[in-house]
Amino acid sequence: MVRQDEGARPKMMSSDQQHAVLGLALRWLSRSRKGLSTGRAVSAGAVLLTAMFATATPAHAIDCRRAVGKIDRAICSDQALRSADAAMTAAYAAILKAAGDAEERAALVASQRRWLATRNKDLGNLDQDDVGGPARWREILLSATVDRMTALRRRAPNSPRTFRLIATLRDQRRFLAGLSGGPFAGFDTSCNFLPSGDHYVYACFGRQRYQHKDRVCTTDQEWASGSVSEARFFDRVINGKLQSVATCSIGGGRGPACPDPAVPANRAARWGAASGSESAPSSPLPQLDADVDIDTGAEWLAACLHGAAIRP
Repeated sequence: MVRQDEGARPKMMSSDQQHAVLGLALRWLSRSRKGLSTGRAVSAGAVLLTAMFATATPAHAIDCRRAVGKIDRAICSDQALRSADAAMTAAYAAILKAAGDAEERAALVASQRRWLATRNKDLGNLDQDDVGGPARWREILLSATVDRMTALRRRAPNSPRTFRLIATLRDQRRFLAGLSGGPFAGFDTSCNFLPSGDHYVYACFGRQRYQHKDRVCTTDQEWASGSVSEARFFDRVINGKLQSVATCSIGGGRGPACPDPAVPANRAARWGAASGSESAPSSPLPQLDADVDIDTGAEWLAACLHGAAIRP
């Protein structure tokens, strides 16, 4: 093994320097739509991104000798994409190392696998002609990769030493520790890359079920026509099956509007009746999800789980 002289190691950029270079690179890339030729813009962006990420440990970066699929082949043929992918996998390795235990680590692995699968499906299936050609499509892929790297590296607002995704998992644990749990509890999340202006953003929606003894309270978010709606449900477990009792919605979702003292029009609103029953899922749902923020202070959720039974 050849040892590298400590004095010969390349100097790592500071966080501020990295953000400055990243901003400059993305500005160069955006100029491809403002008069600068796409080739020159992408080439300049590649040089800047390569400089930024040159010292990033690739961790489990793509093995280009075995690249398969549209996304992997694109990354292996483009220096800017390869550099950004290496930086993202380095950020992923760092957050895995910071996980407190196997459960946190498993949730982080699931989050990253879901992001990769969604990227391959949504961005891999984009028609390049519809988004402005192959160079523009590579810009979209580059932006998505940098966004993911940033999300993996982001720190919690109130705990700068803790990664935000790990803080999210620990918030969930604290909240769920006050509940009995049960076979109906868990997260059922779906993510997509959604068009937003001239780029695509990664967004996750889905159903979160919280069980305390025989009560199950659910939030179910949906994205459609450029907006998010949420349906809420109050159910009871009777003879091992989930029996629907009441439902309401916010943002124009299914069911009547939820009671909300902060909204004058909804102060006197009431939950609507719900019907139906279902068995427990055949496979347990994930009990933690790094891509889901729980509003642990929501009054309706506390009342649903611990207060008087909700009646339509």
